[in-house]
Amino acid sequence: AQRLADDLINSNSKPYLLHRLGIFLHVYADTWSHQNFLGLKNDNLNDIIDLDVKGMSEASLKSLFEKLKEKTLEYLAPKLGHAQAGTIPDEPYREWEYKNYKGKKLDISNVERTLDAAQNCYSILIRFLDRFPGFAEKPPVAWHDIAAQVSNLFHTKGDLKKRVKAWKDAISGGAFGFKTKGLDMKITYNDRKWYKDAVKVHKTSEGSDQYERKPGFETSHWKYFHDAAAFHRFAVLHEVLPEYGMICG
Repeated sequence: AQRLADDLINSNSKPYLLHRLGIFLHVYADTWSHQNFLGLKNDNLNDIIDLDVKGMSEASLKSLFEKLKEKTLEYLAPKLGHAQAGTIPDEPYREWEYKNYKGKKLDISNVERTLDAAQNCYSILIRFLDRFPGFAEKPPVAWHDIAAQVSNLFHTKGDLKKRVKAWKDAISGGAFGFKTKGLDMKITYNDRKWYKDAVKVHKTSEGSDQYERKPGFETSHWKYFHDAAAFHRFAVLHEVLPEYGMICG
């Protein structure tokens, strides 16, 4: 992960640089929440024994996993990643414990993990702005000035919708020390917007879908995101991992 960070910071500016930064920060943050789990199917390395989540009964846990299996295919493959823990590793306010495949007991505070992840992501952003100052409108807010607010938000309990709203309200309310304007005043997210801005879908006479690039497709966020994802994937599989003796491309 540190090698990928260095590669990003030392790269030349590309039209998809910010998209690559976003992809990297997602991967980087996951090294905290997904630690001790492999994104590979394995007989036992991802095993979770005697899972106990503070504030959740066994019945509540069972209900959670049943709902996940209904909605998301990956949770039907319990040997993959942290599927045996469901979404627990991804929810910042959770405190939980389990025994791994070696029988070692692990006590986990997600708030501690996510705060450490957030501070390290912040450090990457500072390095990024030092390298590419054109993206900075003004000097950055110091971490120690926002750490308490970030911690409070990570402690927010509830479902994803409630926690997202808490972050939106904090940003639009100026809780992070910068004056909000434009899109930050009312934050919305549509996971299909970039696609719809770049691609037009027609129905053929046979009833199948036909896709057409809209004007500006070549410089669209949709195109740049996929450029960045392809670049990141190639760098990981064919440049970074081989340096550590892992050939899996």
